[in-house]
Amino acid sequence: METLQNPYEHAPAGFAHCFLTGCASAAGCLRQLAGNALQADYAFAVNPKHADTKGEGKCPFFCRAKTVTIAYGFMHALAQVPSGQIYAVRAAICRMSSERMYYHLRRGDKPMYPDKQKQIADILAAHGAPTPVKFDRYEQQLDWRS
Repeated sequence: METLQNPYEHAPAGFAHCFLTGCASAAGCLRQLAGNALQADYAFAVNPKHADTKGEGKCPFFCRAKTVTIAYGFMHALAQVPSGQIYAVRAAICRMSSERMYYHLRRGDKPMYPDKQKQIADILAAHGAPTPVKFDRYEQQLDWRS
């Protein structure tokens, strides 16, 4: 499983960083941790006049810094599904998003967060893949979805 050297450099575009000093939640807030590792050319920040330093439940901008296991690709799991079920698997996963996204997820071009992993694993298992379903590759990453 891979981990990133400086995960904060992978913050999505428009993710607000926090530079408020003395905050009780600074050690666990993704916005504060990303702000500490900020590159000089970043433009989005939390307005300190609207932030609250009293702690996690008080600040409207608080974003818990948590690491999740991201999966990529399910070609190997799909190869274990009986050939007569492949079309049904593709149709079920396409109903979740789109046909194009199905191919991106299958090849491992797009990440699958834990909720998406569970949905796809359930579909594969329902159509004959051995459980637990194993994806092609895993990485530990910060969960930037907030």
